[in-house]
Amino acid sequence: MTFASRGANMPRLADFNQRVVLETIRRQAGDVSRTELAELTGLSPQTVSNVTRRLLDSNLIRETGRAATGPGKPRTMLRLNAGGGFAVGVHLDPLVIDFVVVDVSGAMVARGARTTPTVGSPRHVLSAIATSIKQILRKAGADHTAVMGVGVGAPGPIDHANGVVLDPPLLTGWRNVPVVADLGQRLGLPVMLEKDVVAATIGENWARLSDETASFLYFYLGTGVGIGAVLDGQVLRGASQNFGEVGHLVVAHDGPRCTRCGRVGELGPLLEPTSVVADGVAAGVVAPPASAAVDDVDARFREIWDAAENDSAAGNIVENYISRLAVGVARVTDLLDVREVVFGGPYWSMMAERVLAGMPATLATEAVLRSVGSVRLSASRFADTGGAMGAASLVLDHALSVRPDFLSLRP
Repeated sequence: MTFASRGANMPRLADFNQRVVLETIRRQAGDVSRTELAELTGLSPQTVSNVTRRLLDSNLIRETGRAATGPGKPRTMLRLNAGGGFAVGVHLDPLVIDFVVVDVSGAMVARGARTTPTVGSPRHVLSAIATSIKQILRKAGADHTAVMGVGVGAPGPIDHANGVVLDPPLLTGWRNVPVVADLGQRLGLPVMLEKDVVAATIGENWARLSDETASFLYFYLGTGVGIGAVLDGQVLRGASQNFGEVGHLVVAHDGPRCTRCGRVGELGPLLEPTSVVADGVAAGVVAPPASAAVDDVDARFREIWDAAENDSAAGNIVENYISRLAVGVARVTDLLDVREVVFGGPYWSMMAERVLAGMPATLATEAVLRSVGSVRLSASRFADTGGAMGAASLVLDHALSVRPDFLSLRP
């Protein structure tokens, strides 16, 4: 399937036209000629010629030779120049910080990770992040001048306009931390901040080259739980850019009491590793974690999932987890009327087989819109790296993609 956005020939929309042409080239299965670009975008041949010249000068596209694509003489073919630029993605999770470098096509060229420091101030952590970014850029062989920016996905809530992490529940001490200003000063690069699940959703949407009008739900499963949503190809961000706070959705009549609001049966507390581990300890499946530290709880959480195949008590705990997750999926898919759910996050790989096998039965009874059609369940194409890949895609999306806000009148 080909992709085409309609451009405009007005001079003041030159940058928009450039994005239209570049996005159209990016979404082609093969090379494309200037004549074909004019047909696909609705731009005049002269506009396409001017735009492609600028893109060639910017090293974002390249000529691949000549080919006969129709009547007349062979035409010069174009394609995206993947190595023409790079973006860095950082996923700040309470357990681990993931780093990726991607090229203009969105392909990963380098990856790294480090344990999230549990001691020291947020400024100390940001200093460590800046050092790791410099290291991974050297590993990728990316020249500083070719780096388009750094995207950071962090737990919400965030102050998107000012690039500040406000007060995430699972990042102790991270209150009003100016992530964008701090990293920008340390790196000398543009920095963008997005809520982690929104960033992961942007990455998933960016990678769907053949479907520009997709609608799907992205379910993030990590130390916390969150959702992202795409409707008709547009990522939902919300009025404050903090879309996806689904943790307080009530899906059961029992369970741990939420430490913030005091209610029981909420999706977030039910799915948090601390709650699952507490159930595992009570059932004699695992020993108590050495401490309340995130990494100690994580180790016990993984033990429970590993034991579920052969231990009936562990299996019951995992089945309850999947059932409650399924109720949450049913409620949100009904609310947004989407027929596809994509799962990702740090824990998805170990959960995938059991969740995909066990969830459909619950959805078949819980989803109000089940008569309209079943909900398709799938794994994120980025698996455990979704947060970091999404953060990198945030940079590419902002710099290169066609966005409706680009048409707004502003000085």
